[in-house]
Amino acid sequence: FFSNTVVANDMIQTLADADNYGVVRQLQEFYADVIPIDSSLFSLNSQRLLNTTLGRPAAAVLSVFLALKTRPSDIRFTSASPATRALASAVAARLVADDIYDYPLNQDSPVLLILDRKSDPVTPLL
Repeated sequence: FFSNTVVANDMIQTLADADNYGVVRQLQEFYADVIPIDSSLFSLNSQRLLNTTLGRPAAAVLSVFLALKTRPSDIRFTSASPATRALASAVAARLVADDIYDYPLNQDSPVLLILDRKSDPVTPLL
């Protein structure tokens, strides 16, 4: 089993070529990079967003849309946070660049809202 890591066809072909005895019957990719909070809310649960490249957090966000077989109608982010702006840009660029996210938009398409807990005025008071 792979979790959002086998994305290139050449990697799948390499795995198939290495299966000399024909024991691999099925290859599945599970998109489970986020923590669901309820049916319309999830968290990356990442404390290191500012200290890492945005490739992994963007892939985690995009895995939700692959799991739900949809794409966002709009991407919104906290304008005061450079991290949320960068993550929104990375997600938007991957959505445009890769045709795997080419699901039709309709009135039920979700809105991706990216928040930075550091700019939350209520959390320090709790």
